[in-house]
Amino acid sequence: MTESDNIEMRGFLGDTAVVELRRLIATGALAPGERIVERDLASRLGVSRGPIRDAIKTLHHEGLVEVRPFAGACVATIDRDEIDEIVALRRQVEYFSIAGATLRATGQDIAGLRQLARKMGPAFAAGRVDELLDLDLGFHLAICDAAHHGTLAAAMRMLYPRLSILFYPQMLRSHTPETFEQSHHDLVDAIEGGEVDASLGAIDEHIDSFYSDVELRIDGGRQARRATYHDKIKPARPVAVLRRRGTLD
Repeated sequence: MTESDNIEMRGFLGDTAVVELRRLIATGALAPGERIVERDLASRLGVSRGPIRDAIKTLHHEGLVEVRPFAGACVATIDRDEIDEIVALRRQVEYFSIAGATLRATGQDIAGLRQLARKMGPAFAAGRVDELLDLDLGFHLAICDAAHHGTLAAAMRMLYPRLSILFYPQMLRSHTPETFEQSHHDLVDAIEGGEVDASLGAIDEHIDSFYSDVELRIDGGRQARRATYHDKIKPARPVAVLRRRGTLD
């Protein structure tokens, strides 16, 4: 085997390790705060510890793994304050993206979103969590693309992995393949309808459901906040979104 073959194989094994480690975290098989033992994971995947170290570095950059001096790597933990901050930031990004997409999406954009949504039900039913992660992120990035705003996509990529740690284990208990897929078709319906107010309302409902799932995960299945993100404060919509809509009320 040549040196280039070795590099290519190392890259393939590293990619496999990234997918598996991300799946273990997303499904809750590795819980927040749990130590990641390189030796055990390497044995499980039948690879050397090199690809595992590469995977840990990748997920560390994504915010899914914390690396502590003299303590090794562990699954990242997120407290309530950080969750509130990230959800609030995600809401603002989603406001911009869905408003822009509602005004600018082409027929091809709509068809692409529908196709991604249709794949979510079968992936959910089959328990293919890594595929579902990719589909869900791809769906929300596709909305950013339909808005023709690259900065939104970069922001979404930064925010998404952190919340997936807490969201996906609960999602598998709170939803069915049909309801999860339909929640994304509802967003496409709103975009296709061409009414920015309706789209903003749809994304509010989507994120409120997301936030409730995250809260259920934190509380161990106890009662979550089922109203809006803030119990008494309506989330503020960015002035730029209101300008796109043509009103500042």
